[in-house]
Amino acid sequence: MTSKHEKLIDDLITKTESGDVRWGPTDAEDQFVLKLKSGAILLEKTQILFVNENFVITILNNEGVAIDRISLLAEPYRSKVAQLFNVIDRRISRIDEQIDEIIGELETL
Repeated sequence: MTSKHEKLIDDLITKTESGDVRWGPTDAEDQFVLKLKSGAILLEKTQILFVNENFVITILNNEGVAIDRISLLAEPYRSKVAQLFNVIDRRISRIDEQIDEIIGELETL
């Protein structure tokens, strides 16, 4: 992994947590997409030997062609990207909003 990859991951984490970028689902399970003017980024969670989670970031150009791929099996960025994946998953699934609705409903009973 290069220093540019590290910067990209740090920026994705910061911008996602602040809500400055909006990820969307794809047709694939455990994969999200961030569409940008200059291309797109895919974030995918995969299993290796049914034990370890691996995260793969694929960078696409404007034509949708993969121009780079970062596999994050090793630390320290693997845990950072795992956290990013979980933040995206919770937002897209609206887990927190649904829990808040359930709590609100229970409080009125």
